[in-house]
Amino acid sequence: MEGVTLIGILEDNARRFRDKPMLRWKAEGRWKDITYGEFYESARDIGTGLVKLGMKPKDRVALLSHNGPGWVISYFGIILNGGIVVPIDKELKASELRHILDDSSAKFIILSSDYLETLCEVIDLLPSLERAIVLDPFMDVKGSMVESGDYSFPDMGEVEPIHMDRLRQNKAFIHHEMEPDDLAAIVYTSGTTGRSKGVVLTNRNIVSNIRSFVESAGLDEGIHTLSILPINHVYEATCGILAPIYLGGTISFCENLKKVGSNIEEVKPNFVMGVPALYEKMYNRIIRGIDSNFFSRMLFRSKLLRGIVTREIRKKLGKDIRFISGGAALDPEIAKGMRNWGIKIFQGYGITETSPVISFEYDGMIQEGSVGKPIPGVEVRIHDPNEEGIGEIWVKGPNVMKEYFNNPEATEGAFMDGWYRTGDLGFIDNEGFLYVKGRLGNLIVTANGRNVYPEEVEQELLKSHYIEEVMVYGKKIFPFVEEVHALVYCNQDSIDLYAKEKGIEHMTVGDIEDLIKSEIKKYGKNLAEYKRVKRFRIRDEAFPKTSTRKIKRYALGDEIAVNH
Repeated sequence: MEGVTLIGILEDNARRFRDKPMLRWKAEGRWKDITYGEFYESARDIGTGLVKLGMKPKDRVALLSHNGPGWVISYFGIILNGGIVVPIDKELKASELRHILDDSSAKFIILSSDYLETLCEVIDLLPSLERAIVLDPFMDVKGSMVESGDYSFPDMGEVEPIHMDRLRQNKAFIHHEMEPDDLAAIVYTSGTTGRSKGVVLTNRNIVSNIRSFVESAGLDEGIHTLSILPINHVYEATCGILAPIYLGGTISFCENLKKVGSNIEEVKPNFVMGVPALYEKMYNRIIRGIDSNFFSRMLFRSKLLRGIVTREIRKKLGKDIRFISGGAALDPEIAKGMRNWGIKIFQGYGITETSPVISFEYDGMIQEGSVGKPIPGVEVRIHDPNEEGIGEIWVKGPNVMKEYFNNPEATEGAFMDGWYRTGDLGFIDNEGFLYVKGRLGNLIVTANGRNVYPEEVEQELLKSHYIEEVMVYGKKIFPFVEEVHALVYCNQDSIDLYAKEKGIEHMTVGDIEDLIKSEIKKYGKNLAEYKRVKRFRIRDEAFPKTSTRKIKRYALGDEIAVNH
């Protein structure tokens, strides 16, 4: 049925919006675009080429590339002929790449040439992999696909490497009818707690989530997004790419993280998906800009004249822009500060297993500290709440995954009486707003039996200019008793500035530890005594993180096991 599947949505919009720009990207200093009609033709071309190479319905095809039109065209090319997309995080190491390709039994992989070397490291350990299809160069500056010419490939043993142009220029397109319950993607979890699992998402899962999301957000075909986050993550894929396509909107691809500000000014998007780290940097950069200019600083300090400065901020960002934060908890102070400037910023909550949106804030439906109310069609309950009403968040709805791929044990453990167990802790207030407190597995139980949520403590400590990253955890001091400890990665630029202001030529390790200790004490005053960090240790390098900037706690097991 038209409109029910991702294929149906694309076919409908290729007719309705044939000449409307669908995807935009910057090349040679200019923004280029591809229309809905051109996109559909390109995706059909690639899909037919995959079939001629040997792809059959339900075959898994991995996709490993930078954000851009080639990624999205490949995605639709795969599903147009019954293939299942396996999106892969481009930051993964060779061993993690091998796990996903092996676990999913991927038959083909479409990838950017940048990742050929990583693939070659594990190519002999992948018996199911038959073809490696190199995606770039993919499009020229006019939006036309280019040929590979004399492109050379490394030795890949039994796996045949070919260029994307081998899949093109088909005279007759092969078409596959898709049903709502057909599989669309197997998305591997970011792996903050261990080996990633393949989340199986059907068309019904994804499309139902798109529909509920756009209804909650009040979006229409006028949506223009700036895609910043990695598309392999379901948050960006569903909300930042597929939702605009569903509506007939336009997607512009950000050049890189350093160009976010300038790209926003150039493109003037009206909808941007981001993670808390992005908004924290944006907020702090704006504050620094105000502080660095005497007149701006004076105007901003005056309640009567502050509007002059905030109007200029909104003018640069675009007066109609809406920012959406997800992937982790947004500091309420950041959200409040931006809203006070007249900037619309909303927070949502979701996980890979729910396609991903569970709840969402929108105009007139905001409660400080919450993640909004459940979106239409999604049920949320709090399982086994404590005296504070906090318990595990359970979810039910058409957006909930079918299963974990080839992992019946994990699938069985994830569901209870038809409800998906998120592993997150939270509560629902009397007005129906959902609040997320942290992960069930991260909960710290102190000597007096009080519960401490590390995420809450981390949020306070990150207000310090001298703390770039922090991980709070429970250090066992007795079999069932833990103490609140922390690992800290410092902001070296801020520390250097501190030393300069204090006239300190060289700060010793002891000096830095004293500074961080005072900062932990300072910001810990905003927390109950039992939640405060008792001991900490400074790391020399940034934490290993997922694509949505979450710290991989499991990777730090040996480090936190060391006595302080």
